[in-house]
Amino acid sequence: MSRTPSKDDSIQLLTMFVCQFPNCFSFTNPRPLKAEIHADIFERLQQRVSKSKIKQALYLYTNAPSYLNSFRQYSHRIDLDGNEVEEINYIHHRDAKNKRQRLERKQAGSRR
Repeated sequence: MSRTPSKDDSIQLLTMFVCQFPNCFSFTNPRPLKAEIHADIFERLQQRVSKSKIKQALYLYTNAPSYLNSFRQYSHRIDLDGNEVEEINYIHHRDAKNKRQRLERKQAGSRR
């Protein structure tokens, strides 16, 4: 029986991503990631990490305020090598803004 990855497991996996894919992942200066990048990671890691663990780690990374704010700074999404692969359009900006606002409301509510 497999267990759901914990937040610590996801952070550990993200740390590995930062080391293994330094042109793509950064805790201090995140950039918008290519859509479906989890499949690329799965292949590059030669299937040593399950897709579910990769997706859980990416969920944590892509819901961080710094990642959501990166949509304000950059015009393109990047692949694992840091290459620009997809232009960020209005919908991407809107979705990041909406997610950022939901996160801010949730955090404000938990402080009360």
